[in-house]
Amino acid sequence: MKKESPQGSGGCSYVPDQPRRRRLGDCLMLVGITVRSAAAAGTVPSHLSLGVNNPSCVGCTVSMTVSLSFDDYSDPTGSVVHVTRTVGGTTTALPDLIVGSGTWPWFYDYPTIEGLYHYVFSFDGDAIHAPAEATADVTVERRAVSLGLNVWSDPHGTGHVYAYLSDCHSNCVVVLSVSSGTKPPREIARVEVPVGGGYTPTVDFKRKGATAVYASYAGDDWFLPAQTVWSYPF
Repeated sequence: MKKESPQGSGGCSYVPDQPRRRRLGDCLMLVGITVRSAAAAGTVPSHLSLGVNNPSCVGCTVSMTVSLSFDDYSDPTGSVVHVTRTVGGTTTALPDLIVGSGTWPWFYDYPTIEGLYHYVFSFDGDAIHAPAEATADVTVERRAVSLGLNVWSDPHGTGHVYAYLSDCHSNCVVVLSVSSGTKPPREIARVEVPVGGGYTPTVDFKRKGATAVYASYAGDDWFLPAQTVWSYPF
């Protein structure tokens, strides 16, 4: 008598006396089960996006938000983002950013010279997610300063002047000059004010007729040059 092979649910047959040799895929297909294959390593798209303040200024803070997301909506917490900065032809690796739980990392930089700052943010990818990269260019400029003069004179023809410089960093020297009539300006004082700006002492000078009083600042690595003038008509 012919021995019947028992049927698995959905009609997957096997021989009792032998190991089950039918392919599992055949059995699953017979009972209508769909098998989802896992995503291939490193192929799920990743996205880096930046929110940048631009332009910025020397001595100020460059800040930006950095967000990492995946097309499979998985949580990027703990992912590492690398950062490099290029300015003046020199590329520098900056500290890595780590994506925190429920938050996007903030990036901060502190430019010390003016120029175009090129930042590259990169995610290396992982077993599931593809690498990603984002770039940002930030123009860093020197800042303008305010340079003021206060000038007065007494009846004997002696003039008095002091100046105020609103800010300075590595050069804080204010030069005071006067010119009478058609004569070229002559320097009467060269005064260094405190870092961050301040007032010069009062300087006396002799005047005769129409006189112009000048204050000038040459600028430095953070601040732009400035000049101002005060004129006596007689």
